[in-house]
Amino acid sequence: MLQSTLFIALGLAGWIACGDPGSPLPNPDDELGCHVELAPSATAYRSAADFGAAEPNSLHGWEPNGSWFIRGLGPNAAAILRFTRFPASPAGVFSFGATLGDYDQTVAFVQYQNDDGRAHHAIRISNRRSDGTLRYDSASCTGNDCRVCRGRLHTATWMPNESESHNLVKVGELAEPLQGAQNVRLLGNYAYVANGFGIRIVDVQDPSHPVTVGTWNAGGSVNDLRLVQAASRVFALVPFTP
Repeated sequence: MLQSTLFIALGLAGWIACGDPGSPLPNPDDELGCHVELAPSATAYRSAADFGAAEPNSLHGWEPNGSWFIRGLGPNAAAILRFTRFPASPAGVFSFGATLGDYDQTVAFVQYQNDDGRAHHAIRISNRRSDGTLRYDSASCTGNDCRVCRGRLHTATWMPNESESHNLVKVGELAEPLQGAQNVRLLGNYAYVANGFGIRIVDVQDPSHPVTVGTWNAGGSVNDLRLVQAASRVFALVPFTP
């Protein structure tokens, strides 16, 4: 079971021009939650700067890798975010599912569109605090409307006395972005992976060196599949959401 680390929110001290001169100015990092706004332009949230200023160099030494809990989006909101930084990836590049993003010492940024191109999504990570938490900004724009959110990222860790695996040994890894392995079916020497966008077929005859041998884009969200073998052919039955 994963748990999130505890953090203490730190405010920025300052003066308000109107009102109690001893009241602190709000820290933008603490103004968490989601709202809907009109897109300020046709290219809104296509760059990290569209989310406002970020604290310079606060991501120095940080790598976009692992799982993170998103806190502060709302009373009923619960989400987890996963980034992957493969050893063979170019410098400054990471994977968010099947999408590549870029990062430097100040921000990590990724943007992508739905398969039908009707919605644009963007995520920015910045402003790392001394407790290891980070600022999370996201925007999902459809037409002229954008749902914009701000939260805090807390690293996902294991409960005490638990480890990543128990009585299991990793023998191989497919170092490719899969948009998450939603479900896996194994038949013969091949694994059929429902990966969010469609199906990825992986040759696992040598478990230490799995190789992708085929892909299919369903044009929608895929989270399951069933296999049917008839004569010498294998058919995959795929439910998906357009």
